[in-house]
Amino acid sequence: MSAIKSALFERYPYTKKLLRPTIIRNLSEMNSDQNSLSDLKQIAKSYSLGCQYSWQAYYCNEIGVNDMELSTQKPGSTYELVSNESILLTEGDDSFYAIDKQSKESDLYTLLKYFRFPLLEYTKIEMYQEALDSGYEDILELTWFCHRPIHGNMACGTCRPCCIVLEQGLGRRVSLLGRIRYYLIIKTGLNKLRQHS
Repeated sequence: MSAIKSALFERYPYTKKLLRPTIIRNLSEMNSDQNSLSDLKQIAKSYSLGCQYSWQAYYCNEIGVNDMELSTQKPGSTYELVSNESILLTEGDDSFYAIDKQSKESDLYTLLKYFRFPLLEYTKIEMYQEALDSGYEDILELTWFCHRPIHGNMACGTCRPCCIVLEQGLGRRVSLLGRIRYYLIIKTGLNKLRQHS
């Protein structure tokens, strides 16, 4: 994040005034009802969503935010889930997807009502192409996605975000070792074999 900020500020100095300070909050420091967090975790689990969705919903609920932007994009199971329940909204020059208020009775609405999804109909390749066309692909390359980096700095190739990057045509962003691991562990089914033994 620091590297991205530095690159942005150097190339586009006006972004210093636009980019708000980063807020880092530990889950253990939040004051909301622990039962609420437990309920949100159960909902996320029932929809096979990562636990980060419940944590973020919990945080938004605590601080009273109802328009947190998440960068969920297509394709994938999360995209399918969100796109089936969302509608396109416009506010001024801004457009984004949000969970349809008609779904108020659903658990998914309870979990995702705090969020906007401005990138929902983009793919990673389309985002990269837009960055390339606009000349800031080098800044995009500074982003990170791996959940379990090897030696702290190489994408592992086997966590869900690495698999998504590889499957969506951006394999160059995963280290050679990560790509080998992806092939050996994920593509050959060694991972499933290991889980059943």
